Amino acid sequence: MKNVLYLFLEDNDLEEVPAPLPSSLEQLRLAKNKISKIPEGVFSNLENLTLLDLYQNKLTDGSFQADAFSGLKNLMQLNVAKNELKKMPAGLPSNTVQLYLDKNNIESIPDDYFNNVPRISFIRLNYNKLSDKGIPANVFNVTSLLDLQLSHNELATLPTVNGHLERLYLDHNKIKSK
Repeated sequence: MKNVLYLFLEDNDLEEVPAPLPSSLEQLRLAKNKISKIPEGVFSNLENLTLLDLYQNKLTDGSFQADAFSGLKNLMQLNVAKNELKKMPAGLPSNTVQLYLDKNNIESIPDDYFNNVPRISFIRLNYNKLSDKGIPANVFNVTSLLDLQLSHNELATLPTVNGHLERLYLDHNKIKSK
């Protein structure tokens, strides 16, 4: 299968990422499975992959082995929404443009988390447990960021964002006027 560009394996009973995967892949869709672990190097030969969809699996903070995303040099969209994450996934590929982390249990974002992702423009963190203390002062002050979705969290104040931001979603939080 060395010419396969799109591999769609959604809504199956997969418990792990199938391997080896064809290096020709541009899209890998593994949503709605039972994947609970991302082994080190499983994506290492997927230099052409632009979209990785891991929506609604059983991924936790310990699911991602060291350098799980290494080799994904052209990844633009990563969807890890509706899993069981409490922390942001480490080692995002530097070309990531869209990051989907909705419906997890994320409580905080590390300082400078997006510094190594200079093209990030779309971040979805709706339906998490983010509060003001879990968001460092300038974590979203990224010049490439155009769309930031933080609805259904526990924020009481507006986060600092860049002047280029076009869309900011903050509905269903605890924000009050002063």
